Amino acid sequence: MENILLDKRKMAALGLDLDGQWQEWCAEVKWHAKSLRDVRANLLTCAYLASLDPVAQIVLALPGCRISEDRLREEQSMLHRILPPHIGERVHLMWPAEGASLSDWPAALPPEGRAWLMELIEREGTQAVGVRAASTKHVVLGWLFLSWLRGTGFQSTDELCEAIGASYPTVAGVIKSLEAAGLIERGRGRSVVLNRFPIDEWRRWLVAGESARRTIYFKDQSGQPRSVYALADRLSSLKKSSIAIGGVMGAMHHYPSLDITAAPRLDLTMLVEKDGPLDLKFVRRLDAALKQCDGPDSSANLVIHLLPRKQGCFERDDGGRVWADPVECMADLHEMRLDSQAQDMLHALLQKH
Repeated sequence: MENILLDKRKMAALGLDLDGQWQEWCAEVKWHAKSLRDVRANLLTCAYLASLDPVAQIVLALPGCRISEDRLREEQSMLHRILPPHIGERVHLMWPAEGASLSDWPAALPPEGRAWLMELIEREGTQAVGVRAASTKHVVLGWLFLSWLRGTGFQSTDELCEAIGASYPTVAGVIKSLEAAGLIERGRGRSVVLNRFPIDEWRRWLVAGESARRTIYFKDQSGQPRSVYALADRLSSLKKSSIAIGGVMGAMHHYPSLDITAAPRLDLTMLVEKDGPLDLKFVRRLDAALKQCDGPDSSANLVIHLLPRKQGCFERDDGGRVWADPVECMADLHEMRLDSQAQDMLHALLQKH
């Protein structure tokens, strides 16, 4: 049988992806797994891969897993009971024991293979750590601005909590502050809406965003970076509904008259679980030469803004590209010091409203 695992092009065509390969050993690393459903899905994927190749050994490593060891052993036993032995014996489940060590090393994995696997786990861990997302109050205000621009109308506090994923006291506190400033109109059932677009609050929100938003920067290390449009095309091919194009490209989608000739970088808005684990492995699929910067970098080629919100309000066009909402795009412009362009875009959106 032809070795499919060694042919990345065929794997991509089958919608398969693995984090690493060493000789006949292949590994998928899932940091901070907390759902048995996800573990089962990943185990089944590993079993499928093992069925495609007669010699491949497939390892699913779960460092930082929040599921008990007994439950993981039970899942592994259940999988082995339903699989033919020639497939099941080549699917291995591993989880952390102490520090960087792993429990239940496959007996056939030699010391060199263990060193490879530990290095792979550590590397993937740098892209799966918990990263603090934006301030919830900041996100609530952004949602209210967006709702006004889109003409959403009255929303109850419960509806706002559900859309944003914020607590009732947090949302109620923001509404109370806006109401004290004369910016809130109340409807039936104590639903609320902004009675006008609050320019002063908006300006303060933009400035606060420099510290309230959470942003990760990536820079090309090859010296021959891909264009932002090529990166955007690759992102579209990944079909990530939780990641949207923002920044200059997103602003030009919402406001084609934007006075900028070309996007200096690709800005992405990524929906995340607040203070939860962050999976940035997709960046490697955009371009393996992109490496994370230690801090803000004006020469970054890719910038990811973390948005802890349940509803993205993203738009998908006919070409498959997913676009961030205009409020996030204008915040990106402000971060890039394109203040006049952000102001022009806001003025156009206000006129449209």
